[in-house]
Amino acid sequence: MKGQLRIWLSSHTPLKIGSSMSIRRRSLVLAAVAASFIASLAPAQQDVASRLVVSGLSRPIYATHAPGDESRLFIIEKQGRIRILNLDTETLNPDYFLNIDSLVTGGTSTSDERGLLGLAFHPDYQNNGYFFVCYTATAGSGDTYIRRYSRGADDDHATTAGALTIMSFDQPYTNHNGGFIEFGPDGYLYIFTGDGGSAGDPGNRAQDITNQRLGKILRIDIDNGSPYSVPNDNPFVGQTGDDETYAYGLRNPWRCAFDRETGDLWIADVGQNAREEVNYVRPNEIAGTNFGWKCREGQNTYSSSCGSSGPFFDPQVQYNHNSSGGYSITGGYPYRGCAMPDLQGYYFYADYVLSNFWSAIPLKNGNLSVQSRNSQLRTSTSGVSVNQVASFGEDARGEIYIVSQSGRIFKIVPADGSESCDPPPANDECADAIAVTAGSTSFTTVEATDSGFGVPISCSSSNGPDVYSDVWFTYEAPANGFLYIDTCGTDFDSRLALYNQTCPSGSSSVIQCGDDECGDDASVTTLALAGQTVVIRVGSPRDLVTGEGVLNIVFDPLDDPCPEDLNGDEIVNGADLGLLLAAWGTQQYDVDGNGDGISGSDLGLILAAWGNCSG
Repeated sequence: MKGQLRIWLSSHTPLKIGSSMSIRRRSLVLAAVAASFIASLAPAQQDVASRLVVSGLSRPIYATHAPGDESRLFIIEKQGRIRILNLDTETLNPDYFLNIDSLVTGGTSTSDERGLLGLAFHPDYQNNGYFFVCYTATAGSGDTYIRRYSRGADDDHATTAGALTIMSFDQPYTNHNGGFIEFGPDGYLYIFTGDGGSAGDPGNRAQDITNQRLGKILRIDIDNGSPYSVPNDNPFVGQTGDDETYAYGLRNPWRCAFDRETGDLWIADVGQNAREEVNYVRPNEIAGTNFGWKCREGQNTYSSSCGSSGPFFDPQVQYNHNSSGGYSITGGYPYRGCAMPDLQGYYFYADYVLSNFWSAIPLKNGNLSVQSRNSQLRTSTSGVSVNQVASFGEDARGEIYIVSQSGRIFKIVPADGSESCDPPPANDECADAIAVTAGSTSFTTVEATDSGFGVPISCSSSNGPDVYSDVWFTYEAPANGFLYIDTCGTDFDSRLALYNQTCPSGSSSVIQCGDDECGDDASVTTLALAGQTVVIRVGSPRDLVTGEGVLNIVFDPLDDPCPEDLNGDEIVNGADLGLLLAAWGTQQYDVDGNGDGISGSDLGLILAAWGNCSG
């Protein structure tokens, strides 16, 4: 296969501890055959882009959300602080949600692997206010601490009062601290630890399952026990091995993710000198799994003196250390948002050193299909380079963010820029127009789509013919009379267009339009006949400009119930038409009541009212 990404074809075999075979039987095939096979199975893919959301942070290395909170993203600054990003305004709160800089050691440079490294909110955070952090502490000269803190007096501030240490353990070196923590689908807290550092795991800590918490996935119950208890179904409970250990054999798992829909676990494990790896693990494959380090680096043997012969979990994806792959993997998330429906389940990840980006999607046969996203994500829509990717983040809606130690947060968005997850208004389409009567009707154009055609250029002397983000209404005239419609006082630049009886198919069918008659809002007047349906379109002359407003309608019936009957015989016929034509251009008759003399509108009313007067 061209390039350095290797997609291993393998079957998903449930873990059987003590088996002499690999968890997955590897069957490497010729690269060209693999590429052809995978391409034939891979689903259609959607193009994406990266959009700069905010800058000005100090070495951010992680972003996450609190359960049920769609309006905020919590961002770790490595030195020991947590900031809040308001997703509605895309601005940072001016102060910190939590500042434990005094307790944290490291994190003072981009190359320092220590600091505040992990953040996880309790599944019931909305009620109990608990959240957990993982950091390297000044205590013990860099020991790892897991601590619980609480929401403070308001939602934007935590309190350090009552903080509880859940766990701490020694870090023999300054690198390979891991630090990712997350609540799993089962409600337990998972703690992902590195091998303790140096190079080559000199203490063989990742393979040591007795009294050694490094190079592991730890799984604990923080809702029972003091400060925690161990779930009874942890694999080493009641046998040789640390009770807290759930899986082992990791070097430096740098960002992991549980798929919120399937419960699948994704682990990006940073390699030694040769290769980086992605492990895609089904829920029934996690317990007791040996991911191989330092016996293996990726799929390949690293050390024959690691104290274990397996079985090992083989990563589905690995890339070599070179200019095509990279040198330090950063794990991300499987996409579960709504802005990019074609990308459901696609896992995004990157390389920190070279800023390479990929997505991977599980196929029905259990393999992964990988696609480079460099051309789409390396440069943001505003031209800013996306580099130093320390992490990805996920908001409550499942949208994915890129966290750069350059101080910036980017968002992965559809290439066409349409990010919305909210439904359009109920009257977004003309076919779904809302029937209104005289008076005031509130409306919104927020998330409204474009109908795809404008209005005649004569409708505005300055804004052009376009109508964007429009909504629709209908009004039925109760009698002959004048209809006054406006959007005056609306909180966005609005435009009005009126159509006769049915939904229009283009700009030429407009019967009246308005723009900027009252500030940057619209006001129109038209004559309506009894029973006539007027189709009302409200939008903006400017793209991506939406808001809330009030549609005001006043109907003024004509004083004469049958003004078209010029000779008073209660019939509108040729006699009335003759009188009108004979007086053409004068002020003798004023059928339409607008005082401009006899014209085409008066003639139209005569013809429309032909026959017996209804009044």
